[in-house]
Parts: sequence; C-alpha cells; structure tokens
Amino acid sequence: MDSLFAGQGFKFWYKAARPISFGQSITPYVLGVLLGISTLMYTGTSTAINLGIGNFGLLSGISGSTIHNIGSGILTGIVGLVGVILAHAGMNLLDDYFDMKKGAVQRREELLDGGFRARLGKCDYIKDGNVTLADTKRAALTFITIALALGAVIFALRGWEVLIFAAITLVLGVLYAGPPLRLSYHGFGELVIGFIFGPVLVTAASFLASGQITPLALFCSVPIGFLVANIVQIHAVMDYKPDLEADRKTLPILLGSERAGVITNIIFIAIAQITILTGIALGFLPVTALLVVLTYPLTLVFIKLALDYIKNKDDAKEAPFEPQKWMGNYGDWEGYKESGIGWFMARWLTAQNLVMQTTLFLAIAALVSPSTWYLSWFI
Repeated sequence: MDSLFAGQGFKFWYKAARPISFGQSITPYVLGVLLGISTLMYTGTSTAINLGIGNFGLLSGISGSTIHNIGSGILTGIVGLVGVILAHAGMNLLDDYFDMKKGAVQRREELLDGGFRARLGKCDYIKDGNVTLADTKRAALTFITIALALGAVIFALRGWEVLIFAAITLVLGVLYAGPPLRLSYHGFGELVIGFIFGPVLVTAASFLASGQITPLALFCSVPIGFLVANIVQIHAVMDYKPDLEADRKTLPILLGSERAGVITNIIFIAIAQITILTGIALGFLPVTALLVVLTYPLTLVFIKLALDYIKNKDDAKEAPFEPQKWMGNYGDWEGYKESGIGWFMARWLTAQNLVMQTTLFLAIAALVSPSTWYLSWFI
C-alpha cells in the first residue's frame, strides 16, 4: 500500500484530494439514503437484505419486517458512503493529474504572478516536490479501485442496477478532465458535475437503501443536481479570466461573459425551486417539502454576492462579507480572509451551503410525511 501511495500516508492524500469539496457528494448521497429509508417506512415493501436485523428499542412499534428493511438499508448505505468518499477523492486527484499534465496549472500560476484576481493555485502538493505526477495518478487509481471494490460488494447485495450507476459515474468522472473528451475543457463540466451528484448519486443512494428507484428520489435529485451545478458554475465565473487564458472552456466562457455565467447561476437556482414546487403539486413530493422556502434567505444572499462580483470583479477591495451562523459552515473563514481568498470562498461556500440546506429540508420532509404518490400507489 505504501508503494501505491508513493510513501505518503492516507492523511496526506486525503488532504491533497480537497476534502472541502466532499460535501458536494456526501450531502446528495445522504439525502438519497434518507429518501430510500422514507420509501421503506411508508410503502411497507420488502426489499431488505437478510442481515439478521430484528425488532428493537425505540422502533419496537414498527413491524419487524420494516425494521429489517430499514436496518439493512442503513448498513448498505454506510458501505456506499465510504465508496462515494473514496471515489470523489480519486476523481479530484485524477483531475489534478490531467490538469498538471496539460499545463493548465502552470498557466494559472503565471496569471496569478501577473496580478490576476483569482483563487490560489492548485496542486501545491505536487509542485512542492513531495510527490510526482505518476504518484498522483497511482494514488487516484488506488482510491477509485477501492471504491469499485466496495461497489462490487453492494452489487452482490443489491443487483445489476448498481453496475449502471457505477459505470455512468466512472465514465463521466474520468472524461471530466481526461482524454479524449476532456468535458470540463469544452463547456460541459458544470452540467456533468450536476448530473453526477444530482440525478445519478441521489437516485443511486436511494436505490441502495430501498432497492427501488422512485419518483420521490427522481424529483429530489433534479434540484440537487442544479444546485450542485450552481457551485461549479460560480467557481467558473470567478475563474473566468484564468480559465480563458489557460484554454479551459468552462460554461461561462462558452456563454461569452461572467455576466452570462451569473445569469445562468440564477437560472439553475430557479429551475431547482420550480422542480420542487412542481413535485409537490403533482404529489411526488410531500407538502412538507415546502420547508425549502426556508432556504430562500440564503438564496438571496448568494444571488447578491454573485451580482456584486460582476460589479466588482476587478476590485479586490469590494464590500466585506461576514457569514452569519444561519448561513451554514464557512470553515476557516478568518484564514481565508488572511490568505486573500475570502472573496472567492464567500461565494463558493454560500453555494455549497445552499445545497446542504435544501438537502436537509427535503430529507426532513420525506421522513416526517409520505407524498400523495405513496398514498395513491401503496396504501
């Protein structure tokens, strides 16, 4: 294992894989698992794996078969969660490998030295000489291989559908920055990430927990996908000039300007909210999903930050932003400000927190009440 990780420990590679971005995969995945648990709770279907789980504790009022279903769903979900984290880490390292190999990182450093207002450079762990490009590729493939091994375990438990979800994720994840397509260099990266972490991941997680692909999961996966795409989109807006100079065609570059990119951010958010309201109106989401209106204040904060960026994109002395507790987790905020990237992290983390808040309220809604779809089809 040491040779696979180039003599570095797991902690080194985990940090190199940018764990701050893992919320983009963990949050949708956990939502999917909870949607699967909700399906088992309200439909009473029997899709559990025989893991010897019985009736116990606070759940003693629920039938033994339902407890068995939920217990097996949670255990399967936990195995899948480890696989998702490892896969995300591997894909981030693979993205670094392809960017370094193509020369995009070196070009970014030249632009930063030239005074471009952009986030700090990436791949410091490679540039510092701690590891080589080949080491990075080897570590990335190790993470991905372990994730696939866990996927094989889940395949044995859940069936062939798991292969479809895994294949879609693996192919799109590799082609995101890798040849021959290099999707993130041709304006498709934002949509690809949204698709993987939205429809694919949420639906897959729900299936792992419940053994079913349901309209509930599908209707929740679409808004989450657009909100995850929104994270990557605002990232690309703020990296517009460096990406343009580095010959990386993101969606904002494809659209022609940072302003068009921010308009697309607003469209993504609008589609996400309209999808949720439509799902409620059609009965695929419970009425309690209206809890998402509680995310509207943070949505307005994000939109204001995005629009302010357009006005002040060349001015590092724009009006200061100070996150409030109700906005969510902003990590080492004081450290970001001292490093000169508070302007970047404010927008990126607000977009990420918007996903987390939406996920939280959709999960609560699904767990506390069934949709009318459940009532009409199963009861």
